[in-house]
Amino acid sequence: MLPKFLEPILVLAGLIHFRFRSSRYCYEDKAVVKVDQYKQLKRLLCVAYDEIPFYRNKYIDAGFDPHSDFNTLEQFSNVPLLSKVEARSFQDELINKKRSRFSLRFMTSGSTGQPFTSFVSPRQWIIEQSCVWRHWSWAGYKFRDRMAIVRSHVPKNEHDLIKWDRLRNFIYFSPFHLTDDHIQIYLNEMVKMKIKFIRGYPSSIAAIADFVRRHPSTKLPKFKAVLTASERLGSEQKCMIERYLCAPVFNHYGLAEQIVMFGGCERGACMHNYEEYGYLELLDSDDLHQKKIIGTNFNNYAMPLIRYETGDLAEVSPDVCSCSRTSNIVVNVSGREDSTILLGDGSKIPVTNFYTMFEYYGDYFSAWQIIQKPNNQLHIVVDAYDRNQVVNLQIKLEEDIKKRIGLKMILSFNFNGNFHQVSEGKRNPFVRLNE
Repeated sequence: MLPKFLEPILVLAGLIHFRFRSSRYCYEDKAVVKVDQYKQLKRLLCVAYDEIPFYRNKYIDAGFDPHSDFNTLEQFSNVPLLSKVEARSFQDELINKKRSRFSLRFMTSGSTGQPFTSFVSPRQWIIEQSCVWRHWSWAGYKFRDRMAIVRSHVPKNEHDLIKWDRLRNFIYFSPFHLTDDHIQIYLNEMVKMKIKFIRGYPSSIAAIADFVRRHPSTKLPKFKAVLTASERLGSEQKCMIERYLCAPVFNHYGLAEQIVMFGGCERGACMHNYEEYGYLELLDSDDLHQKKIIGTNFNNYAMPLIRYETGDLAEVSPDVCSCSRTSNIVVNVSGREDSTILLGDGSKIPVTNFYTMFEYYGDYFSAWQIIQKPNNQLHIVVDAYDRNQVVNLQIKLEEDIKKRIGLKMILSFNFNGNFHQVSEGKRNPFVRLNE
């Protein structure tokens, strides 16, 4: 494993890479990008075939030899897919023993009930940092601008809700403590420290925006931009954040497995794939408006995940971004393919069916979550604006939900915003509890 003291060096190397490479690569001619991607995929496939028995056996069974059978980028579709279930079942066998000695280790949150550990090459972590720097630069961020981060901080106690990383000039605020009293303290601190950027989960940032909506005299820092990541960002949620925090939102998509990465530019209408980071494929799903996100990271030789089925779905559009960048785009990451409500008769209802429905309730509550419990119980949690109107709100919700699932589930509601959270304060829109 990579010694901890070397991580800041990789971050600095990522900044240098951004300055001299990735800052310009998003404008590169598409034909040049395709040649680069083919060369990187060819090398990755051959290394995986030669050095990792799991891939060699998988490809031999499929009748595929990357040395002879991969000669154009179009032939990449002949490479067998790697499912999420398969990766978790054989994760130790996916590690390249020859190249993982100085790798970094990352874990997924395990919100699906199947935690996963990935090993990442130092080269990959440099590219990761480079692409993050570029995304932040689109928002106007400059090195060591003071940033508030409402994520990635698990406080030890009530006196540890705020933590200052002086080296990077980041101030962390606990995402687990977002009551009105705590938010007021956070905002006071942000004003005092002259915060320029705020970064966090969409649900955490939306909670702060909702507080400002309810307390219009609240004093705010002069935010230059809001940086969101790691959860689905709904259009109504984005509008609310921008309206009440008085700054544009720059959304970001990435995975702990570090497969592909997208980021929103200053136009705000879509997200760009980072072409030097990973190879993106968008395959058909059961929904005509949603595409499966399949990804391959170019730079991770410690544990390559090739044609990895992320389980995420993307909204796509034939339109192009009005900026002059040449990278491929998606409109938004709309949900998870495996986020389905399991009904008692064995049928399944994708949770994505509820996203649009809940968008229409923007005047009634700021956030929502669906929790499936055993014995056909479906628990709906929302953070209602007006607690005096919850009876009427429940009637409306029950009617809309039953239109989608019939009478096959026992519904219950919580209107106080008592959401189920996973690691680092992240709130998934759908949770299935086994107990």
